[in-house]
Amino acid sequence: MIKQILISCTILLCLSCEEEIVYTVETTHFSSDDFQECEYEQCPELILNYPIFSSPEQLDSIVNNTITEFLIERLIFQGQNISSVKGAVEIYLSNAQNAYPESSVSSVVHELQIDIEIGYSSNDILSLHCDSYEFAGGAHGIGAVRFWNYNPKTSRPLENEALFKDVAEFHAFAKAKFIQTHGSLKQFSFDDDNYNLPDNIGFDQEGIILFYNVYEIASYADGTLELRFSWVEIEDYLSF
Repeated sequence: MIKQILISCTILLCLSCEEEIVYTVETTHFSSDDFQECEYEQCPELILNYPIFSSPEQLDSIVNNTITEFLIERLIFQGQNISSVKGAVEIYLSNAQNAYPESSVSSVVHELQIDIEIGYSSNDILSLHCDSYEFAGGAHGIGAVRFWNYNPKTSRPLENEALFKDVAEFHAFAKAKFIQTHGSLKQFSFDDDNYNLPDNIGFDQEGIILFYNVYEIASYADGTLELRFSWVEIEDYLSF
């Protein structure tokens, strides 16, 4: 009997001891000041900061590629073919010089800044936060926040629906908190005054973030809106 109890305890201990995932990340930085042509010509203000993962190994092929493809897409025109962020920056500077020549007023203020960082990482989820701002002429620039969530064991993206055990249950919980925080739904541009979860849901050390970008449910003047819940508040709703 004693031998059986010891074996059972050993099994339980082994099941509870999951190997911790180690994230090894290097932050890559580009700015227009790094390029020689900007020493002699008027260049837009460009700042890029983003992570490159070297471990866990499985993040390389999907997460790093997703970040690279996203940045390239923001930097070049449709139809232009490039495979590296540095090459895309060079094309961006060239395109901007043609679109906003040195003689134009816009050449002085044209700018793009993108910052991507780890919002939260654990054995269960990796959440990346992307904060961007672009001014390309007009009355004002446009800022936006975007989140990417991944299963670090497989490196596969986690869609918003996969984050929760029961999406409808969490939806009701978030709706009540939204009304409590921001007031009646009628003052926002939800379809038929029906509350919707945002496209962008991410995590940080404090818990979960539901983020509504400019124009998503309100005017530019109203700015962005967000809801935050602590880990304690949401632990029963999460699928991980």
